[in-house]
Amino acid sequence: MVLECIKNKKQSNIILFIFMAIFLAKGIFYAAYITPPSAGTAPDDIGHISYIQYVASEKKLPILFETSFENITTESHKSYYNFETINYKKFIVEDEQFDEKNGVNWIAQHPPLYYLLMSPIYLIAKLLTNKLYILIIILRLATIPFGIASIFVMSKIMDILKTKNIVRYCIFTSFVFSAPMQFYFSNITNDSLLIFICILTLYFLLKYTTEKHIKHFYLFVVCCALTVMTKY
Repeated sequence: MVLECIKNKKQSNIILFIFMAIFLAKGIFYAAYITPPSAGTAPDDIGHISYIQYVASEKKLPILFETSFENITTESHKSYYNFETINYKKFIVEDEQFDEKNGVNWIAQHPPLYYLLMSPIYLIAKLLTNKLYILIIILRLATIPFGIASIFVMSKIMDILKTKNIVRYCIFTSFVFSAPMQFYFSNITNDSLLIFICILTLYFLLKYTTEKHIKHFYLFVVCCALTVMTKY
């Protein structure tokens, strides 16, 4: 009986790893090849990218109705908007500049957690390249781990619920092969972090309700706070 349980657990872990590997491979393909690495190719990405650039360069948070978009990012957005997609490789980020003529960054309404996490990645990436399209790809790739972590935590939730394998694999398949989910986790958006934290919040809530350990309640509260710090 014990050997059978160990065998089933090992098989379950292998299948989990396969789903995570598929999601990673698809994510890299989406981030680098499916969606052109130009501002304006994903919902509100010009705002999200500019938010990250502002935090990284100015070392402070943007102000709603005051902080504008970054100049080069705005040019990239206009280029794509005018169907000049062939030009996305020409945009070079020297020193980030936020010109008021570009209009205000409405994404500044959102809490800063995602952008604070992405800013160090952006700064490190800028040490390697100043090409905007490569910086965009790197930030997209940095978002994929939130999706992989989401799959892992989902498996832990299903362990708590003692989910049958057929249901478990259907849930994994629905998540891993969902085009919208892959899109969220392969572009620059705080929705990726939000989805992960919400799943993690549910996990700690279930852990607390089933095991009654106070540490799980505290972690549930912390995750709730992180959710509020991620999306308005």
